[in-house]
Amino acid sequence: MKKINWNKIFIVFLCFLYVMPIWSDDRVFSLDNLEKEKLFFSIEEAINEKDNAYRLCQGGRELDELPDYIGQLEMLQYFNAAQNHLLTLPETFCNLQYIQEINLAGNNIEVFLPCIGEMQYLKVMDFSSNPKIDWHKALLNLNLSDSLEELDLSYNEIYFLPDKIEFTHLKELVLIGNPISEEEMKRIKTKLKDVNIIF
Repeated sequence: MKKINWNKIFIVFLCFLYVMPIWSDDRVFSLDNLEKEKLFFSIEEAINEKDNAYRLCQGGRELDELPDYIGQLEMLQYFNAAQNHLLTLPETFCNLQYIQEINLAGNNIEVFLPCIGEMQYLKVMDFSSNPKIDWHKALLNLNLSDSLEELDLSYNEIYFLPDKIEFTHLKELVLIGNPISEEEMKRIKTKLKDVNIIF
């Protein structure tokens, strides 16, 4: 009986794991090229073309909730649902693994989904005017992001940033309209010295 070479099997398995992200990266556009893709205004229409639905706008629709089936849009890379009345996001939102830009400004969201901080391609996020969120906890979650470059948290009743915040890839942080003291502004600027911070 021929002896199984477990070392070779293990090496093949490691190679498989290594190339998986490469396949995934092929599906992600640059932000400039993403803007050239079709912008859908209906979730249902986007689902009918879900393999090519990269951009979806649901802004200003007076929406109270998003349907669970939004999670079917696994190729989605841009999502705008600003200026609605959303209180929560469905757990299926976590299925949007290729999302690069999220705009949920001007809603009433109360709970920040932890999975958002783990979205590996997320670069731009606007959660301004969502003051009901526990931003101390949410910021610690977002701090895990290795891709986030632009973050707008204006008008969110944020008084300070947690000490553990690093934001290693962040380029711009907007904190307009938050009750942040001058002393805390100085501390934030010192801590995030490579970030363009707008108060």
